[in-house]
Amino acid sequence: MKLSPISIIVYTIAATIGLYLIESLIHPTYGYLLILKVTFFLLVPLWMWYFFKKSIGKFWKWSSDTWKFGIGFGLLSMLIIGITYLLLRESIDWQAIGASMSARHINETTFLLVFLYIMFGNSLLEEYFFRGIVFRQMLPVSKIGAYILSALMFSLYHMTIFQTWFMGWILILALFGLFMGGIFFAWLYEKTGGIWSAWIFRSEERRVGKECRSRWS
Repeated sequence: MKLSPISIIVYTIAATIGLYLIESLIHPTYGYLLILKVTFFLLVPLWMWYFFKKSIGKFWKWSSDTWKFGIGFGLLSMLIIGITYLLLRESIDWQAIGASMSARHINETTFLLVFLYIMFGNSLLEEYFFRGIVFRQMLPVSKIGAYILSALMFSLYHMTIFQTWFMGWILILALFGLFMGGIFFAWLYEKTGGIWSAWIFRSEERRVGKECRSRWS
């Protein structure tokens, strides 16, 4: 039995929108959120591919370009993030960010655990699902469709966070940046044959987390 492209698209949309609605309406703590993401982004896809006898091992490939692309573009992104922050820092609602953290029971005690989760677990789960599963499985069907679907769902999922941080044109700019980031991460996957370059690249999230912590506290 084969897993059809329609099935991949339907599940991707359902899982992404489902998690978006849960996070937007219920605001689960990061512990519950981790369980949900492991279920929808890891366990269910693994079961689906096992049931339909699909190979899912290629996304773990580690090529000679992995570190080169991951670290090189990571340093570049650090510069871009820094410049963007300096330009837009007065437009960021830090009180809203603090309220969002409080709603998820993030405090001085739990921040380190949340930081480690975002740094190592969250980005890895997302790269596995959006690039290792969605992008890779759609790529033989339609290259343009694979790029658009994976990037669109990636940006839509993250809107649950950014809609509480930004408003108006800054929110639109942030979502556009997420979409283009999704396109870029998919390109990294195609270029290196695995999810690791994008995961290394996204380690810059820890710098954003540190900045949020210093502003919030």
